[in-house]
Amino acid sequence: MNEFDSLTLALEDWFDRPLGDLPDVLRLRAAEDLAPLRWEELAPQQRRTATLQLDYQHDPATEREREYWWDFFHRKTELEAELQRLGSSGQANLDELLGTGGQRREIRTQIEKMNTREHEAKTRYYPQRRVPVQDPVPGKYTAYPKALRHLRQRLGATPEELAAWVWFGPQHGGLTAYLNVNELDPPPQFYFGELPIFGTPTEQDADYVSPLMGCWF
Repeated sequence: MNEFDSLTLALEDWFDRPLGDLPDVLRLRAAEDLAPLRWEELAPQQRRTATLQLDYQHDPATEREREYWWDFFHRKTELEAELQRLGSSGQANLDELLGTGGQRREIRTQIEKMNTREHEAKTRYYPQRRVPVQDPVPGKYTAYPKALRHLRQRLGATPEELAAWVWFGPQHGGLTAYLNVNELDPPPQFYFGELPIFGTPTEQDADYVSPLMGCWF
């Protein structure tokens, strides 16, 4: 399988330029990958939005999230259909007489929560930069603050991106993190373990940054 090559990151410095100004390789990608959309007919922000949508559909890092949202919208469709069925005039009147209208209120509440979840998630995706890193030389490790500072100066990396690179691991162009480098030789490798990746609409997002603060790279 070919390694994911983000179109958004490739065009990061070119969204406000005419198609003819792009280097040949990028001009070809912009024309072919965005088809049937045409570069010259889109505003710069529309170009960025289009590449983000394309990246999201092809980025291996979003596979589980895409599965989550597939199930999410399938469930939402089912709830809306059930609400419509319960909202029919005959059924609604019967519910009022029997005092069983709570089911409709519960479904409406679930749909409202899902609408909020959907709205909050719309602007969250951005492709992660991949940082190929060789295995560390034994005895030479870099503490988290220094490693983050180096990556921030070199690539403009964020703590969340560093966490993503550790999640990918070196086999996918990411990073290996270690624990207890001052006590054990070789030190054990850090793993995120069973932290949830994509929770239910009522769960808080998992904290992937804090566990790394005691790691070495």
